[in-house]
Parts: sequence; C-alpha cells; structure tokens
Amino acid sequence: MIAQLCAQPVRLTKLTKALALHRLLIIFMSSNSAFYVIVPCLAILENCLATPGLDSFQRSFEAEGGFALLARTLGSCWRDDVQGHVFRMMLGDSGEKESSTLACGQLVSTVLAALDFLLQASGEEESRPLPARTRSGTITSIRSVALTPINTGELKACL
Repeated sequence: MIAQLCAQPVRLTKLTKALALHRLLIIFMSSNSAFYVIVPCLAILENCLATPGLDSFQRSFEAEGGFALLARTLGSCWRDDVQGHVFRMMLGDSGEKESSTLACGQLVSTVLAALDFLLQASGEEESRPLPARTRSGTITSIRSVALTPINTGELKACL
C-alpha cells in the first residue's frame, strides 16, 4: 500500500517529510529479501530518486547503508522486474538515448554484485554431480520407483 501511495509525487513528497522513508525501506528490505517485498521497495526507491525536490533522499539512503544493502540482497532475487527497476534508477529515465552520466552511480556496485552472485550460482549448478541414471539412460523419479512393482528374485540376483 505504501508503494501505491508513493506513486504520486505530491504524496511521496509529503510522506518523506513526515517519515524517514529511507529508513523504512532499509528495514523492509533487510527484514525480508523475498521478491514480493523487494519489488515494491524498489518501486518506492525509484520514485524517490526520480521525484524533483527529494535530493536529500539519495544522500540519506546512502548514509544509512541502503545501496550496500541492495548490493548484498538483490543477487538472490534478481528477476526481470528487479532488473528493470535497477537499470531505470541507475541510468535515469530521461528522454536522452545516449547519456554520458549515470543518474545513480551507487547502483553500479549492486549490478556487479548481482552479476557475481548469478555467475557463482551458475558455476555451482555446473559443478554438481549429475543425478543417477537408470539402465535406459533416463532419470528416474522416486515416485516412479515407488510405483514400480519390484520382483524380489531380480533383487537377490543382483546382490
């Protein structure tokens, strides 16, 4: 609901004046790093960084360790919508196609940390041993084995 309130710049400005919104975002993201918490927090953060008149928000968020928290947590929940929010915040949503400056350079470390996490995760998947194969060369599930009648005579012959 807070993300819906923050969608309008007038409400967002009033909310940041009434609350320490940067601290709330940090509390929400550090307490639960699931995508259903992170995505609305990123939407709020994106609105805060893009709203004129909230220049002190970015400095406050950085001073509280918000960008470091993003670098630590976003890798494990990186999806298309998370990537969209991060890149719009980092590159800015200006009409210029080729801008030479970043709108939020602090997010570069977040992107690099997420890339590192994803590369390590893919490397771990490749290094895992392959599951056992049956004689036919297909992977057998536990359920299919449990439902297959086993002839005890064949089992004794194998031993």
